[in-house]
Amino acid sequence: WETQPTPAAAAIFGDEVRPLASIIDRAQAANWRVLHLDPAAQREWDEFESSWRRGREAWLRAHPDAPAAEAVGAGLDARITEYVRDYRGVLGFCYAILSAG
Repeated sequence: WETQPTPAAAAIFGDEVRPLASIIDRAQAANWRVLHLDPAAQREWDEFESSWRRGREAWLRAHPDAPAAEAVGAGLDARITEYVRDYRGVLGFCYAILSAG
């Protein structure tokens, strides 16, 4: 987590997400050395979320009468709403290069 998760964000992602400091603590406790740490910027998150939706939106436009179209559209609506309301700026992502201790 980048910040304290909202109850909604915690409900979406469960107990698997940890604060960055906790992840580093776990790596070090397992005798890993952190050689490089690169947290994703908000712009990268926005691009990731947009890219995830983009392919599904293209499919939806190409197949508006498909049996799954209504469910796909509802899922896309829910995803953008959850992202901007519940976990944008709250959920983080980090690239780490680790080396055996």
